[in-house]
Amino acid sequence: GIWKWNGESWEEELMLNYPIEGMYGVAEDYILAAGQFGHIFFYDGTTWNHLSATANTSYPILYTDAWTDGYEAVIIGYTTDGYPMKTVVWRGK
Repeated sequence: GIWKWNGESWEEELMLNYPIEGMYGVAEDYILAAGQFGHIFFYDGTTWNHLSATANTSYPILYTDAWTDGYEAVIIGYTTDGYPMKTVVWRGK
């Protein structure tokens, strides 16, 4: 899941049954989180939104990292459906 340090203890932000592999944000209200089983989340300062387009693929993808400058986003990962594995890159605005 995703947890946030409040200055005294950790608070659970998003309950998940799988790990988040990478996170990146440009502000407290603009964060991308990349995880296993094809899951990407965007935080708008209030809600963690699941980006369903990244999960609806015909093959399994493990997303390993995400980056954004607030205008453009890049999400990377790789396929896990057998040899040879392939690199996956999503780029968008």
